[in-house]
Amino acid sequence: MSTSPRAQADDFKRARDLEGEIGALLAGDAALRNAPWYPAAAGDRLEVHYGFANYYETYIVTPTDDEGLVLAFDSVTPDTEESRQGAGCFARADYDDPFCTPWMEAGPSTLRIIRNGVTVHQGAQVPN
Repeated sequence: MSTSPRAQADDFKRARDLEGEIGALLAGDAALRNAPWYPAAAGDRLEVHYGFANYYETYIVTPTDDEGLVLAFDSVTPDTEESRQGAGCFARADYDDPFCTPWMEAGPSTLRIIRNGVTVHQGAQVPN
């Protein structure tokens, strides 16, 4: 199982390896910014798969009034009372790089990014 850049940085931090910690964060950021589909575009859909069978959250990249972009929470699957509790943690009203936090925190292997109906990023842990 692949870990997120943040989890990798935390491992280095526990080992008191500052160079490794910073390196993990910089490598994660570079991987995002060098992806062929980067940056996010209004209308992109982001699915975050948490490793539980058929459980994921969906977000939509939405423009803001000041020409920025944010993730807006759309849905959780399965849509149950229990799964809705705590869902939507990556939705932000004041963030300008919508994919950065889920990429760094959840990890690229847990994400599916869909642009104009086409999957442009399929994480390793995301079922087909």
